Amino acid sequence: EAVVAVTGSIISMPVNTVLEYEDIYSLPAGATEHGYASDEGITLSNSTSTTNIMGWQNSALLRVVTTEASATFQFTLVQTNDDNLELWVGKEKNAVTGGYHFDAGHSGGRRAWLFDVIDENTNTKIRYYVPSGEITERGEQNLTSGGLVSYTFTITAYRVDVAGEQANTVFWKGSATAPVAP
Repeated sequence: EAVVAVTGSIISMPVNTVLEYEDIYSLPAGATEHGYASDEGITLSNSTSTTNIMGWQNSALLRVVTTEASATFQFTLVQTNDDNLELWVGKEKNAVTGGYHFDAGHSGGRRAWLFDVIDENTNTKIRYYVPSGEITERGEQNLTSGGLVSYTFTITAYRVDVAGEQANTVFWKGSATAPVAP
């Protein structure tokens, strides 16, 4: 089936928040939904670097070794609210000044992430779970007359143990509508 990412959600939680696996309909305690994203949606990138191991005889390729691997999620939030401003600056509003104190070198630490992708036409939902992710890049802000203030983030997903296996992302596919209990 052809699934189109028509809508969805971007959600953050405390790092290593344990989910009820395969329950793609509920949110755990402490989860924060971050509201509207730009029409560019979410971009998932998987990147690897490799080194060729060559043999002396005939310059034969003997093996390819993966030397680096990473997964990132990039998105732009278009709602200016306390949760998104705290995400942008990497910390809570300052209690003394009442302002957001931005330090470009402060990532805000690791947190868990959910990226829900929904196609109502095919009644499909895909939930991506990042148990340990960190904001590793904040994009430019263009503050222009008539332009929407937005916040672009890149989240790097770190490998951790998930149910006995190393993974940086886990995902499930199911119905877009929650089943009705009997």
